[in-house]
Amino acid sequence: MPIIKMGTLVSSKNGVKFELLEDLNFAKTDSQGNVIASYETRTSDTSGNPSTFSVKLTGVCQSGITSAESFIVPDTVQPFRTITLGSPNVVEIIHVSDSDGNTYYQVDALTQDVVYKRVVNIDEDSDLVPENIELIPAPYRFISTTSRQTGMTTLRFGGGSADTFDNDIIPDPSEVSLPLYGSKMTFSRFTIDPNSLLETRTLGISPRNTTIAVRYRAGGGISHNVSANQIATVSTLLTEFSSTTSASIVTSIRASVEIDNPLPASGGEAAMTLNELRATALAFRNSQSRIVTKEDLVARIYTMPSNFGRVFRIGIRTNPNNPLSTELAILSRSSDGKLIISPDSLKENLRLYVNQFRLISDAIDIIDAQVFNVKIEYGVVVDTVANKNLTIQNINSSLKEYMAIENFQIDQPIMTSDLVNLIINTDGVLSLVDFSVLNIVGDMDGRTYNTNSFSIASNTDRGMIYAPAGGIFEVKYPDDDIIGSAR
Repeated sequence: MPIIKMGTLVSSKNGVKFELLEDLNFAKTDSQGNVIASYETRTSDTSGNPSTFSVKLTGVCQSGITSAESFIVPDTVQPFRTITLGSPNVVEIIHVSDSDGNTYYQVDALTQDVVYKRVVNIDEDSDLVPENIELIPAPYRFISTTSRQTGMTTLRFGGGSADTFDNDIIPDPSEVSLPLYGSKMTFSRFTIDPNSLLETRTLGISPRNTTIAVRYRAGGGISHNVSANQIATVSTLLTEFSSTTSASIVTSIRASVEIDNPLPASGGEAAMTLNELRATALAFRNSQSRIVTKEDLVARIYTMPSNFGRVFRIGIRTNPNNPLSTELAILSRSSDGKLIISPDSLKENLRLYVNQFRLISDAIDIIDAQVFNVKIEYGVVVDTVANKNLTIQNINSSLKEYMAIENFQIDQPIMTSDLVNLIINTDGVLSLVDFSVLNIVGDMDGRTYNTNSFSIASNTDRGMIYAPAGGIFEVKYPDDDIIGSAR
């Protein structure tokens, strides 16, 4: 089974090139040992055994052309050194390094001294959380700016020197103060030499006597939005096979590779106008890249890159034992759409990601939300001219749609009046004679439910059923847990 490597180039029918952004490992398995890729038999031999088959994986591609440039940096100290890339319309800086083996990280501001790093998750929950977040120091860093007039991108590096030892965030004033001349008794002001401040690593390190290598992606725009089923040509195929795979099999497999985009390639857009930039800048200024309100916390969590794990539902409430602490209840979903406890890798990634945006006096406790499985039972009187089975099917369909987990949030109650209205307003229903919502736990008829139990009668108030704090309702098996009868 091959690995199609990141960097493989494909193209659409109108010539737009796309680059694969991740490795596609066709031999990868989930925590149960099942192959993640989908497969089907193409042909079988006379004994019925598969002789050829197809295997399919989905990957993410992005338009634009990857380029590489090198810049020779002289042996002189220049704080905040800049270099300008040769191609216009740069959309992503992929990698920056120097000939001494140092990697330079892109940051939002030179005062940011740490960055997030993506690391492949090799634990048993890797099917739910493909990658982990690592927080690493970034003494070698840069920011990028793009000119609206020329479209060219400039990289600006730090102001410090790598040759000086610096263990202070801000230098000792006694080391950088200017000597005082004149009166030995008094002086009017304390003065420091601002040039000495630039020699610290507070704002990063400036490259010196080295060669800077930059890989970046340029191009894109609204013209690169292509329709579905238009990307069909492999321009450059990069693969990796086991050393035991014969050359003939490698050739055969590479020749059989096909590609298709079932969904449109979207996201390309023209450059922002000045008015659009002005509005965006004002909104960004108000956010201040920090978490102050609950809405800030929700927005920040949902913007975490999905490779580090996807949070399906979030519930936020004040910690009753600590007024400065917020309880963050989270849930994930399995591949079949059922609610599951979020894996530990996701929680660790979330902790590292959110910690950089919270206020220093705040605390956020990440906890598991509780899932309460329920079932609905009802009985109706059906008009004599109506088909009873069809009427029950219509009611069940309406209830399934209403109780779909996509429609529920953590701490959201069940409105029994809504369920009753759905039932009695179905064509053919004359009256509702029985109705109940029941909590279901454990194993039943080969189905496994959550073990969380609670009293629905004790938690019903004015027709609303409330779950305990940090809980969410789920009809786990709607085909079996919504039961109706007709008279």
